[in-house]
Amino acid sequence: MHFNANDSILVNIIASVVVILAGTLVVKLINRFFSGRLQADNRGSYRAWTVASRNLVAAVVFLLLLGIWVSELKSVAISLAAFAAALLLVGKELVMCFLGAFMRMITRPFQLGDLVEIGPFGGEVIDMDVMSTTLVEVAAARQYTGFTVQVPNSMLLTTAVRNHSQAGAYTLDMVRIPLAVGDDPEVVEALLMQVARRACEGFMEEAGRTLRRYGDMRFVDLSQFEPRVIFEPYDVTRFDAVVRFPVPVSARLAVAQQIVRGYYRERAKVQPAAAGATPAADTPAVQP
Repeated sequence: MHFNANDSILVNIIASVVVILAGTLVVKLINRFFSGRLQADNRGSYRAWTVASRNLVAAVVFLLLLGIWVSELKSVAISLAAFAAALLLVGKELVMCFLGAFMRMITRPFQLGDLVEIGPFGGEVIDMDVMSTTLVEVAAARQYTGFTVQVPNSMLLTTAVRNHSQAGAYTLDMVRIPLAVGDDPEVVEALLMQVARRACEGFMEEAGRTLRRYGDMRFVDLSQFEPRVIFEPYDVTRFDAVVRFPVPVSARLAVAQQIVRGYYRERAKVQPAAAGATPAADTPAVQP
């Protein structure tokens, strides 16, 4: 039986459809396999395996499609070059997304499960592909908003990436306490240090080991990881106390709230005592 050019193209189309459907089926089976075995303690590893498997299947499908159509592509090489030139002019963002994905693969600024900030967007990385990076959004107050954000990979070429999980399970975080100009910095610092040490005492040693190990790897001095309080002027009527403290990446909100609540609770105890001592000091002594 003799096949002409149209028959060859039809066979290629049918083979391409079969390859794409098979790849889609394999991805769905992989997702079902890992979803059925998902537990709280293996969520991160299963997510990584799911994304890696899906990207591997996509690469295999792409190579198979390329092999199916390679003979046709050879015959239209000149047209393909013209198409590529047009794609660079019209689809610059698409090309930049591919380049951003390639740069992410080479430099690895973050991984699945890391808490990152990419430009104005911040959140936990839950998915990565050649076009975008998907985040579960985390607000400035360290709370999950419930929204997902798809950041185009082209932003990785032009925007700084801040990774809060680079050191591992622990990081350094800060919380800001607004103060009036009349507040005593020494009293405020003592209260904040007391509250921060109490909030961090359960993981202080392990956090210190993790941060020192990361600092040694990066040639950065992270030996001063214990809670610290500094004061920054805001305007003529206010200055801020900034508390820096070690914290598990997964517990940033809880520890920060513990420090804030503990400070105001301790301050509420100190102020009535100081107010009660003032009249006693001003009361004149009784003459015998």
